Amino acid sequence: MSKDDMTDPITKTFHDLTEGKYHHVDRKLFSYVDRDQRFYRYPIHFEDIKRMPDEERILSELKEMRGEDWKINKPLPKRSKDVSFAKYYASRIGDRLYDKFMRLYTLKMWGYSGDDMPTDTTFADQLRDKNQEKNMDQHDPMHFEVEVTPLAEGTFCVYPTVNAKYAMGGYNAMFDKMVDGCEVRHEEVIVVTKDSIITNGDSLWTSHYDHIFNTLAPDLVTKREPILRAMGRIMIPFIIPEKIMEGVETIYYPGYEFQTRLTNMDRVTGHENAVATLLTMEIPVYPGTTFPAPMLFYAKDHSLYCDRAYPDRRKEEIEKLMELRKNFPDRTIHCGRMAEWQYMGMSEVMRSAYEKVENL
Repeated sequence: MSKDDMTDPITKTFHDLTEGKYHHVDRKLFSYVDRDQRFYRYPIHFEDIKRMPDEERILSELKEMRGEDWKINKPLPKRSKDVSFAKYYASRIGDRLYDKFMRLYTLKMWGYSGDDMPTDTTFADQLRDKNQEKNMDQHDPMHFEVEVTPLAEGTFCVYPTVNAKYAMGGYNAMFDKMVDGCEVRHEEVIVVTKDSIITNGDSLWTSHYDHIFNTLAPDLVTKREPILRAMGRIMIPFIIPEKIMEGVETIYYPGYEFQTRLTNMDRVTGHENAVATLLTMEIPVYPGTTFPAPMLFYAKDHSLYCDRAYPDRRKEEIEKLMELRKNFPDRTIHCGRMAEWQYMGMSEVMRSAYEKVENL
């Protein structure tokens, strides 16, 4: 979101729904590279290369694609079905840095290699900085500082003009306000057809409604095959009896560790506790993974577990998505991360909803 620009509808909506009770998240992100036994800033900072054991090899690769000022000076592969995520990034930072920061992390996060991930479906258009209309085809993932800075300083945001906000107390109160004045039903959808939606409490004829919004994965609603593939996540919370990781939001683990990241939730939420720290460890959940039933029930009930969190955007999954959507009423508008089957955060979902309403 833009920092505090109330002319931006997303920023204003977020401000109104939270009654201005939110804080700006000063993101400090790091990667722990086990092979180097060192922490590095993330996104990758050019100044950190001099701390890497393989500095000479990395610089040698960068010289092949960058000028004397270390800025990219050659044509770059553009997003397309023929350009993989691995090729897209390796062409910008070299094979060595890609291997160090992204190769295994991508495999852990998505459940398949970056070599198998086409860039035309990887990046949602909503992820671009619309204020600057940033062109992802010219995107340079390397960050540069004017001077060499201490490890805890530097520019950490991929898009510095975009500001991360978090509602104080979480999003529940915000969601409650969004449905003020609406009839809310807690019913299970049994059957969806072109003409009707049958729930366990009613039968709704689609002709009675101007628009139908779906925010769930299409196969979950229709209860039909094919099943869409996605990676799940389990969040393991730790309460540590002292203040640690102060100033640090997230540490990424791009190596052979099971976890993808460790997050300081106090930093994210703005919660203040002088004697303890709440950390969460995020671990990928592959399709079909099982856990003890009592622990799994608790995790789901407390939003610590999701069996499908990261939609698989490969060609075969998009084809399944299009086939499943044929079962929905014609006036259905799919909105949200799972309904659109896009890798989107809260602000991207809100912006997508605005754009869809504007186009009605």
